[in-house]
Amino acid sequence: MTLETREATLSFRASAKTDAGVTTIEGYASVWGSRNSFGEVFVPGAFSDVIENRQASLVMGYMHRDAIGRWTTAREDEEGLFLGGPVSDTSLGRDASVLVRDGAMTGLSIGFLPAEVQFAGPGERVTFQTPFGTRSYQFDDYTIYVVKVAELAEASLVMAPSDDDARVLAVRSKLQKAERALPALRSQDGPWEDVAYSMALLMGGRGAAAFSDLPDVEHYKLWSRTAALYERHGKTPPSYERAPKYGDVEFRHDERAVFTDRYLRKRLEDVVSGCAGVSGQLSAETRERAATARNQLTELLERRSRAEQLAETTAALRQAAEALQRNE
Repeated sequence: MTLETREATLSFRASAKTDAGVTTIEGYASVWGSRNSFGEVFVPGAFSDVIENRQASLVMGYMHRDAIGRWTTAREDEEGLFLGGPVSDTSLGRDASVLVRDGAMTGLSIGFLPAEVQFAGPGERVTFQTPFGTRSYQFDDYTIYVVKVAELAEASLVMAPSDDDARVLAVRSKLQKAERALPALRSQDGPWEDVAYSMALLMGGRGAAAFSDLPDVEHYKLWSRTAALYERHGKTPPSYERAPKYGDVEFRHDERAVFTDRYLRKRLEDVVSGCAGVSGQLSAETRERAATARNQLTELLERRSRAEQLAETTAALRQAAEALQRNE
């Protein structure tokens, strides 16, 4: 049989870390149920035999050309095939470690021989009994399920993975945090306000720092997914920029107004939540500051623009919250 290589994105438990001069990489080489660009899906338990029978460490390669270390840990868990091990202190090993830490190289490609596979047609649902319970899968395209692997020869760091679901966890955790901040991505059927707010935040609205340390390609993917939702609402998204000045973005709809309104609402909720946790008798000064903030808020909502409401009301509420905290 011919040894096959299949690329997945290395899903690091942490970025490459250095301890006592040794850099260690940990991550998932395969994520169960994730269909790669070759149409393959690895089933839980696929690597159990080769892991159990392995007598030596698995080679950690670089682009399938050079060895840069050893995978001394190999195990299956509910998420996928977990690998971990030290990078050798060679010039190439040090270069690879830097690329991993910088998020410039996040892919992993495994060299394997399949022992048992199962084919499924488009829309066909298949079920497997696995070490982690019953797993069912269904895809819209022809799919090859790798049920058992006969040999796992090596696992290499690569630049262009084929499995887009397994993410560098240091990067993936940032990506998941960013996705949680974008309400439009929580549901494809959400209202226009969710889409407008999410796009404004991505394009530099207050709080956009959450996206500043994402790799460029991941930031673009978030924009692309959000922009795709514009069509459902019959609207046109702004052009993509990686780090735009919010005031210069050419929004075509009411994104700024929606964003300002929701941001102000969140600030109000934060202050109310903070006040709810205050115990004890409040001083006359605190009561006076709270009354002043309430009056200012009422006045601002009646006569000021949204931008002015946001700036001035936030300042007034902050003063009230600080006064409450001093009197806890």
